[in-house]
Amino acid sequence: LFQNPHIWNGCGHTFCLSCIRDHVKTNQHCPACRKPYTGETLNLTMKEQLEHVQVRCPNHGCPWQGPKKEVDVHCKTCPKGLFRCGLPASPHIAASTCEEACSLEEQAAHRKKCVFVRVECSCGDVMARLHWEEHRVADCLHHRKRCSTCYVKLTRAALRQHQCPKAEVTCVTCGDRMRREQLEEHNTRMLQEHVQEISQALCA
Repeated sequence: LFQNPHIWNGCGHTFCLSCIRDHVKTNQHCPACRKPYTGETLNLTMKEQLEHVQVRCPNHGCPWQGPKKEVDVHCKTCPKGLFRCGLPASPHIAASTCEEACSLEEQAAHRKKCVFVRVECSCGDVMARLHWEEHRVADCLHHRKRCSTCYVKLTRAALRQHQCPKAEVTCVTCGDRMRREQLEEHNTRMLQEHVQEISQALCA
């Protein structure tokens, strides 16, 4: 079928406009009758006729057929047509997007695994699936980690407030070092000595 049919001025032969433009780059004569090139004019009659010719969808496996003038509209929503996913890694970084191409009927399955799909962490933060593991390990307040001293497993938020009983602390009165869980017993046992040290410090 002709694509954008145009008449070769001077002789009346009709060709696709793109074919005429390509031909005259190297040859200025009509390929059918050798008339010299003087320009081209849209063949409105043939264009109108071609718009009503019945054609099939160009996408493999699609059963659609209809008038040629409706092909472009159909192809925009054709379930067999290939479309780029295009999801951004971040709503603020449009340059980084998913380049995978899939048909509309495959898009739902693709979105289930696409690393650019937005997911919500249990902590409430939303990000591309691509960044979820990094967020979980480095930032998520709900991610559970072990205390490096007592090895109890807590969320990152709880770990920040964790008063580890195995952590080494210093008695503020005598300066002795011990585990936090021993501090209360130490203060009870050393009460008299602590009182003396405080009294001496006040009298000095």
